[in-house]
Formats: sequence, structure tokens, C-alpha cells
Amino acid sequence: MGADSWKPGQRHDRLRGRRFRLELNLWMHRLLHPVEAIRSAASRHLPYRTRTRLLRLLRRGGQTPDRVDAGRFFSSAGTAPASPHRARPTIICLPQVDWFLRVQRPHHLLAGMAARGWPVLYARLQLDVGAVEISVDPEPVAEDVRIVTLPSWGSERAADSALSAEDARLMAEGFRKLRRQEQIHEAVVFCQSPYWRQLCVLLREMYGWPVVYDRMDLHQGFSSNDGWVVEEENRLIDEADLLTASSEVLAGITGVRAGPALWLPNACDPSHWKGALPSPELENLPRPIVGYFGAISDWFDADLVVGLAIARPEWSFVLVGSTWGADTSRLEVMANVHLLGERSYDELPPLAAAFDVGIIPRRKTPLTAAMDPVKLYEMAACGLEIVASRLPGLESHSDIVRLADDEEAFRSAVEEALTVSYNDPGRARHLAFAHKNTWDQRTEILDNALTELFPKVCIGIVTYNNLELTAQCLDSIERCTVYPNYEVLVVDNASHDGTPAWLEEKAARQSGLRVVLNNENRGFAPACNQAFADTEAEILCFLNNDTVVTQGWLAAMVRALASDRRIGLVGPSSNGVANEARVTPGYEDLEGLPRWAETYVWDHDGDHFSIPMLALYCAALRHEVWDEVGGLDERFEVGLFEDDDFSRRIRQAGYNIVCLRDAWVHHFQEASFATLPKEEYARVYEANRRRFRDKWKGAR
Repeated sequence: MGADSWKPGQRHDRLRGRRFRLELNLWMHRLLHPVEAIRSAASRHLPYRTRTRLLRLLRRGGQTPDRVDAGRFFSSAGTAPASPHRARPTIICLPQVDWFLRVQRPHHLLAGMAARGWPVLYARLQLDVGAVEISVDPEPVAEDVRIVTLPSWGSERAADSALSAEDARLMAEGFRKLRRQEQIHEAVVFCQSPYWRQLCVLLREMYGWPVVYDRMDLHQGFSSNDGWVVEEENRLIDEADLLTASSEVLAGITGVRAGPALWLPNACDPSHWKGALPSPELENLPRPIVGYFGAISDWFDADLVVGLAIARPEWSFVLVGSTWGADTSRLEVMANVHLLGERSYDELPPLAAAFDVGIIPRRKTPLTAAMDPVKLYEMAACGLEIVASRLPGLESHSDIVRLADDEEAFRSAVEEALTVSYNDPGRARHLAFAHKNTWDQRTEILDNALTELFPKVCIGIVTYNNLELTAQCLDSIERCTVYPNYEVLVVDNASHDGTPAWLEEKAARQSGLRVVLNNENRGFAPACNQAFADTEAEILCFLNNDTVVTQGWLAAMVRALASDRRIGLVGPSSNGVANEARVTPGYEDLEGLPRWAETYVWDHDGDHFSIPMLALYCAALRHEVWDEVGGLDERFEVGLFEDDDFSRRIRQAGYNIVCLRDAWVHHFQEASFATLPKEEYARVYEANRRRFRDKWKGAR
């Protein structure tokens, strides 16, 4: 740069000349491209509803601007190996963005959760007007991620206006059939837009599904949003069971909130960005290349980029992303500004690899103040030097991004960044930052947070020999329990058939399984008390080792307990029980059990009835009820009548006892007692019957 360029008068004249040429080029562009000029003007001046109608017409014609099939990023995921994680509840995503628009936060979080065992049903923003059922696309867009289309009485697209109560009810009823069709025994509603609030509330009321609001943006900051959006968002924040937020600002301006809130920042996938070769598409551009990728909307500071391009005509400015709804007319006439449009996720790393500096130019608005730019993490993963507008969400990352308050400071920061060589040790900070902030880490945090939305259950199992039955029982729990938050605590009463060693080996390999080994056979009641004395779980579940559970068994019992605080004890239907809980099964062996049980429980979805007594081969209650009525009475030796006694005490405390028809557990019945000699069994039975009669003599 020559010395004369620093003379104030000459520099002012030169800038004034450039701006005059820019304005001349702009008007020439408008005359030569009238359609484009009208589109730009419409994005600035037409009412929001008119613009959305125009957008809908373009979509119907298959001409959505800069649309990129985000599913291509996950094209190989559909054939990936099955998840090593155990089955978890289904995530029902009610989104803010269409899955096929571009790869964003929802794609990474939800694909990651699906890989961890949480199947995902992702709703389209385009609704099916006139339909009464929910349709599911047959082909997944990622491993265990499928797209669903929700019905509507009249609205064609979500968020065009507030969701009506009629449409919310129609959609919620649609999930009734979908639950059976997709075998959804347990689910989480993962909402990302205030539009869906009424549906979220209904899904929780009707099916007991917890609601998570993933707050990605400050909705009141969008110029296109109407007043109803702010009102619905405030209510959703208060009503959600869990609030997750992409920025500290969004997590901290939520007002008074009773439930938990989790700051879950954006992140990146370093492996996707690292090592890409520069795109040949940019190889003939003059250097240096100052680049940006991401949406170019009304929050993008186009004036800042225009000013930079005028001040530095020798630099190339490459902007990658959709410009729909933005005024890019001044950028389009700049010879050194290159608008490449929307590109797929796979195309971005080679383009970014050709950049010399990455920039994040944002206008300073309440909306941008609440943003946590994904591109910050992705540019860092590329090892790029980064310059950004000074925003609250970036202040804590000043070690990897240069922040600027105005055009002159921004230009100086870019010039400084251009002096850093690619071999500079300082770039290691960028890569370290990217590896500390991965989507894998975020999904692990989200996995734990969603799991904790469900009350923890302790499944207490007492064993005495019968190793084969115990192994079969534990295997069925692993295979058939989609309920996410449980532990299994096995108390062994001095088995002598190899059970203790087998249990210890299995517990060493399986998280969530604990084992207590007794030196003597203490009997059923003391062993159960022993198990439940050693847990802080909110729900306690008795389960005999001579049982085989089926899909949805535990979720149904927890749901029943949560639905009515007057229920003190709940249990499933079974083949092997001596009272009204017994149902004659339609299968002859365990091979036919799963299919028959599946049909039976869905045919009786929501059915239950009061019952005087539940056998404790399988039953569940809240820990607080256990504390209130006390544990099992240990005077009933070995077993027998302790469950009759326990049910009497539950009812005496004013609680109902309920048997479910929508939960099924196969019971071999009295497997442990079958090992006793007949005379010993008769003695135990008679002794415990006498104890029970004496204890409750005169009781009503």
C-alpha cells in the first residue's frame, strides 16, 4: 500500500468515487434485471403474510429458492449398523425448520440421538390439509430418523399463523393410531417452535409424554413474526418440562421458570471439516479470499460487507448461502463479491478450505444478540482465522475470534488475520476448540437430560437358584424396556447353582445392573426390603426372576402411577397369577409371546381396573408410598402372604390398587417354591396363612 493512500483528502475522494460507481452499477443492474429488482423490493416492503403466500406458491411449483436436500448429508446413515445403545423412547420433533432445507442444529442433535437409541419422527412444516391421520415416510432420512406429515383442517403450513385448537386436537388424536403403528410405548416431544405449543400440551395430557422446548432463536427478534409468536413462546417456556437453549442469552432471559433449563450450545463435527482440499471452483479468484457460509438474511450485515468490498477491491469476498428474503442488490453488483447460493453440507468444507479468513458479519439486533453461530465452530474446525461482529454470544470466545464494533475495526481485524500463516501455532487453539465442542458431546448431554425427565425406577429382583430363568428375565428387560431411566438391583439369596458368579460377571459388563449377594437364604420379603433400602429411585418395581417382560411393560406402569396420585400400587396382566389379573393367553410358548402380547396391549390401550390385591411377581409403586406404608412384613418366612399383607396396607392407607390391561408380563409362577419338598411348602403355606389371619383378625 503506497504512502499517498494514507492522505485523508485523497482517500476520501477515492472512496466517494467508488460509492458513486457502486450506486451507478446498482441502478443499471435494476434496469437490466427487473424481476430480481422486484424480488428484492418485495422482501423489504411487502407484508409478511403476502411474502409467505409468495413463498408457498414457489414451493408448490418446485421452485423454492436455494433449496438443498439436507437428507444427502445423512444418505449413508440409513444403512449404518444398528445402534449399540439399548432402545429408548421415540423423539417426536416439532420443528422450526424443514428437514430438507439445510443441515443445522436439529439435524446434528437428532441424528446423534437416533444413533444413541432414540428413534426420531420429524414433522414436516407442510401440513396435509383434509387428512385425519399422520403419514410416515417409508424411507428414513438418517438412521432411525423418519419424516412425518401432520393433518390439518385448513392451514397448509406450520407457523403461517397460530395453531388452532381444532388442528391441535386433530394432530394429537392422530398420534393415537401412530403410537400403535410405530410401537411408541414411550416418547419425548422435542419442540423447536412456539407454533406447536397447544399440540405439545395435548400430547403430554393424553399420552404422558414430557415436553422439551429447544430454544434456538429469539423469536420476537424476527421481523416477520406476529405478536402471537411471543405470547405462545412465553407460555411454552413456562409449560415445558425441560428448556434447552442454544445460547447463554436465550437460557438467561426466560423469566421465572419452575422447571429445569439447560444451556446446550451449538457445536460442530470436526471430522467433516478437517482435511478438505480447497475447491477448484475458487482457484482463479484473486487472493486473499474472505469467506462466509450460512444463511444470508435480514440479520446479515450486507452494508458491512459492501463497505469492506469498496475499501479493499483487491480482496475476493465469497458468500455461500441462501439469500431468500434478504436485500442483496448492492452485493450483487460488486465485482469482487461472489454470491454462490445455497450449497449442500458436503460441498461446504472444500469451499471453506479455499478461504484465507472466515467472517461472521451480523447486524446488531436483539435477534443476533441471542445467537450462537454454528459457523463459528465449523470455521474453527477448518482452522480458519475468524473475524466477527461483536455480539454477546461471541464475547467468551475472543481467544479464537477477532471481534469488531464497526467497519473500520472489522477491516483492520481481517488485515491482521491475513498475516497469520497456516502453520502458526495459534491455529491449534481453533482445532482444540472444535474438538471440545462436538455434536457427539452435545448429544451425550441431551441424552442424559432427556433420561432424567423420566422418574428413576429401581427394578428389584430376588434370586434363589434357577439361573436359566434369571438370565431369561434379565435378557427380556434389556430387549423390551424402552423406558429410559431405570436400574436393576438383584439380591441373591445364597444360590448354589452358579448364579452369584454369573451375576457378578454380568454386572461388570452391564451398566445399570447392581448385585447384592447374601450368605444365607433370607426369604423373599427381607431380600426385597434389602433391595429397596439401597436406592433413591422414585419408583420401586418388584419383579420375580421367573418372568419374561414384554414391550411397554414398565412405561405403562409408570404412566399409570403418574396419571393419578390416588393409585398406590399397579401391576400388569399375566398368564400366571391366581386372581382377576389373570388372562388366558393366546400363545403356547415364548416364541409366540411377543406378537400376541403386542396385539393384546394395544387392543387394551389405556384399560385398567381396581383390584383388591396384586401378587408381587410384578408390581410398582412410588417410593413415597413405600415409605408411608412400610416395607414387606418379614414375619412371612420364605414367601407367601406377604403380598396379600402389603396390598391390605396399601388400601388401608387410602390408596387404590390397579391392574393394567395394557401391560403384559409372562410368569412361570412359583419357580423357586417348586424346588421345595411338598411337605416344606405345605408347612410354609400354613404357617404364613396363620400369621396373616392373626395379624388382620378383626380388620375390615
